[in-house]
Amino acid sequence: MIRESIKMSWQNIAHNKMRSFLTTLGIVIGVTSIIALITIVQGVTGEVTNQFASLGAGKITVQAPGTPLKQGLTDNDIKRLSEIENVAGLSPTLSIRASIVRNSSVEENISIEGKNQVYFQHNLDLIVRGRALNILDMQSKNKVAIINQSLEEKLFFGEDSIGQTMQINGITYIVVGVINSDVSTDMMSMAGGMGRTGSEGKAIIPFTTAMGIARVGNTSSLDLLVADSSKSEEVIKDAELILNQAFNYKENSYSIIYQFGQFIGCYE
Repeated sequence: MIRESIKMSWQNIAHNKMRSFLTTLGIVIGVTSIIALITIVQGVTGEVTNQFASLGAGKITVQAPGTPLKQGLTDNDIKRLSEIENVAGLSPTLSIRASIVRNSSVEENISIEGKNQVYFQHNLDLIVRGRALNILDMQSKNKVAIINQSLEEKLFFGEDSIGQTMQINGITYIVVGVINSDVSTDMMSMAGGMGRTGSEGKAIIPFTTAMGIARVGNTSSLDLLVADSSKSEEVIKDAELILNQAFNYKENSYSIIYQFGQFIGCYE
């Protein structure tokens, strides 16, 4: 029975060569199209995922003003947050305004941001010259600064700023790096009002040094960098538990921002 079926099929193919060719061609084109479509979809998915990551999709921002009895997060609170499963790093931020002087040039009301080494490890394209901040800068509270190109043009016009000094609130800092003024920060930073710097001057100093300038002991703003974005909801739940315990479940003590400005578990 099977032999006869095979023989009949072969005869049909032999007697209808054109139809057999077109059928085979259709099958080949169909399979090839499906494979090509799957490959394209996988490539687009990977690219979209990378774009979302660059926009902060793998980052959870915590704003923790605290309560009248406890303002900001202590070192122990931050340690507990850093130990959450799937948290790849923790980057605190402290923003202040200050005057910067270099020789006879004075730039007032300049944005000064305190960052740590983790911030630069996850923003590799920021530095155009010089170096990023490192762990030694944090531990030693070094008086070093990274400035953007706009501030470099204002204070060091026609010169290389790397290795030169300037004064922030009367304290001398060494310029160790330059960042691109036109680079957009991620979505979470833009949600907090820190997008493109444009022509505005900006300087980044070690977070521990910035805490000394601002005379604060606790941290009120930080980013949790998520290793696996698909586990972000679990990370948020764990963070909420720690933050609730840190502020004794008080309302308006903290907020969590994740992905395109959406507020999750926000106590306000």
